[in-house]
Amino acid sequence: MVAVGAVAVRNDGALLLVRRGKAPALGRWSLPGGRVEWAEVLSEALRREVVEETGLEVAPGDLAGLVERIHPEEGFHYVILDYHVTVTGGTLRAGSDVTDARWVLPSELESLELSDGLLEGGPGGRSSPLSEAKRTSCGSPLARGTLRRSGPRVERSASSSCGRQPGG
Repeated sequence: MVAVGAVAVRNDGALLLVRRGKAPALGRWSLPGGRVEWAEVLSEALRREVVEETGLEVAPGDLAGLVERIHPEEGFHYVILDYHVTVTGGTLRAGSDVTDARWVLPSELESLELSDGLLEGGPGGRSSPLSEAKRTSCGSPLARGTLRRSGPRVERSASSSCGRQPGG
């Protein structure tokens, strides 16, 4: 199944996360996103999923990375395309399929139960976004595309322009 995820980073380095209300990763914090419906364009799926889960409207940007998540015991096999996004409107709130949605500062990430692999370093020994997220948003791996959405299955990162959000 094809899915999309949104990488939104504010000027202060805070990352937009949601607490999942359904499997896989029930109760864990992850990027907002979800399944692409039949014949749906990826950018439209991304916009739809983010507004459904967070109440925020976004403009999709460059590809941040691609990962494959396989959970045969739960009946899931996803190929997830994560995109940098810019928030363009809306009001942050928890929507469908999630129990919470909020901006999380880098200093708060370690205290949350995150989806497996969300903040692990990329291939080739790159450092973890968690260890470097204290730098300015555009300089951090969160903004550069080294964010990983899953465990050690398949991942490719892409360089891109910064997907920061103005203000708060």
